[in-house]
Order: sequence, then C-alpha cells, then structure tokens
Amino acid sequence: MFVKEELEPNVSALRLKTGYDQQLLNADLQELKDMGRVKQPGPYHGGEWVGLSLYSIGGDTNRADAGHLYSPRFRRTSALRKCPYLWKILDELPCPKRSVRLSHLPPGGKILPHHDDCGFQVGLLRLHIPLETHPDVELVIGDEKFNWIPGELWWGNFSRVHWVYNNSPIERIHLVIDVCATESLLKLFPEQMIAEQRQRSLCLSLGCGVRERIYRNVADWYDWMHRPRTRGA
Repeated sequence: MFVKEELEPNVSALRLKTGYDQQLLNADLQELKDMGRVKQPGPYHGGEWVGLSLYSIGGDTNRADAGHLYSPRFRRTSALRKCPYLWKILDELPCPKRSVRLSHLPPGGKILPHHDDCGFQVGLLRLHIPLETHPDVELVIGDEKFNWIPGELWWGNFSRVHWVYNNSPIERIHLVIDVCATESLLKLFPEQMIAEQRQRSLCLSLGCGVRERIYRNVADWYDWMHRPRTRGA
C-alpha cells in the first residue's frame, strides 16, 4: 500500500460543497438507465456492486477499475456525453480528473471493509456526490458513520478502512470522482489541514506544477511503452 493512514488527515470525511440540482442529476441518471454496468473490481464484494465509467483509461466505458498511481491518461467516455449536468459539474472542479464512475449498490448489497491507495501523500483524492441514497445505507469510514445527502460534494479519507452496507429498499448511487490535488482544489479544504498535510506529504510540498508534470510524464512514458508496434520495432 502506497498511502499510510497515519500520514493522512485525522478526519474521516469533509463536506466540500452543497447545492447541486437534484432534478438535473436525476435527469442525467435517466439518460443512462439503459447503459450496461460493469462489475466493480476487488475481492470485498459478491459481485452485486457495479458501475458505469464516465472517465476511464482510454475512455473505455467497459473499464471499471480506478487505475493506480501511474495509470495512463483518463478520458471522457461516451456515457458522459449523455449527461450535460454531470459534464458541467466535472468541468467546474478545478483539477484534472482520473477515474470517474457511477457506483451502484442494490438493496442488500455490501462493500466489505477495505482501504484504498488514494490520499494527500500521493496527490490523488477521492470525492463523492451522492445521487440516490437512503438513511438506512450504512457508510462507515474509520470509526465514523455517515449519512451523506444527495447533491453534496464530499471528500472521504479512504486510506482508512471503510465499508458500505445497503440496508435500504432502494439502490444506492454515488458519483465517485478521483482527482489530482491541484492548488485550486485544495482551497476547498480547511487551510490549517492543508498546511499540516504539506508538512507530512512530499507530494504536496513539491507544488502543483511539479506534481502535474510528474503525472503527465509518467502517462506519456506509459503510452509510449504500450504503443502499437510494427514487426521488428
């Protein structure tokens, strides 16, 4: 695991923004209702957790994985073209987007305890916008239980052990957004928290421009290594 929990903020989650239009979010969901969903990766669910990619490696709608720290470029998928409001929301986030997925968990579905390699240490943050949820959905990060409301933007400290149990009668749908930690994005967080993270994280202390050049150069290298080759090349 790249990300050490003890070097991340001593907080499980933060609400960054409210006020997204629920009717417009629902309208975009309706546009996607007939599109196929892909089983989400990982051994911590029984196959019931599925998703639909809006940004993915190479723009492939059928890729469900979030990639890793040095994955190549993420691009918009054809699914996002059906969603003008989600497109607008994502464009307004002041940072490069990596994996962006609609996460679907049916009634009775479980995402078992696990932790993820994202955090301030590597300059990659995971944001959520709940689209459809219910008070009986149990979301736990660390030792805190949350009831996130549709139309809010949240950051979660997913380097901590977390899980979701859908004990409700409806499908839980979240927009899960993996992003690079730009200086503009960091302004949404408490100033003191970011100052502390700069002391702990070499990645944040490098500055946004250096971080983005590292990501871009690694992506270029990956693309070059995996380019189509002619015989003898």
